[in-house]
Amino acid sequence: MASPADALGMMKAKVDEQVANVQGSIGQVEEQIDTTLEEIDGVENGLCGVAQTDLTEYLDTTKLDELKAVYPAVPGSLGEVYIVYGGTYGTIDYTTGNLTDWEFRQDDLSLTPPPPGYFVRYTYTPGDDTEIDTFVDDFSFGNDYLTRPQTSGATYGLYDTQSNLTTAKGILESNKNKVANSKAIFERYS
Repeated sequence: MASPADALGMMKAKVDEQVANVQGSIGQVEEQIDTTLEEIDGVENGLCGVAQTDLTEYLDTTKLDELKAVYPAVPGSLGEVYIVYGGTYGTIDYTTGNLTDWEFRQDDLSLTPPPPGYFVRYTYTPGDDTEIDTFVDDFSFGNDYLTRPQTSGATYGLYDTQSNLTTAKGILESNKNKVANSKAIFERYS
């Protein structure tokens, strides 16, 4: 069995190799972080952002025109049909992210505001409009892909993956610094 001084000497001899190995691991984690950030950007902007933009355009034009034809404005009685987007529309969040927080309304002009009286003329109903369903489903897929917590039993959530990789990098850097600083101290006692 080696003496304590000999053990410290062996540890000191391994320091440079350990530091180099940990630095290599840090480089690998940094590459994974960069890749994950690119994937996040792709899903956020290339999938969710496009689905939101396309649905908003569809709702503001095609669907609005369709509903105006079904529910025409009546002077003194009913105003034009319009859309109201809610606060969670287009948010990327595990529990509240959606493209379903909107409704088409038509004011009842015979009622005196405030608050204005209105009829809800259309809200999201799955299966009612396949165009809307596609955008909603695609956004939901992307939202889940980004925000699924790893504590949920799945490991594909890109936000958690990026966070965990950043944590791992910090741990590796702390370990590298501790090992690198140990060389001079081990040398004094070996």
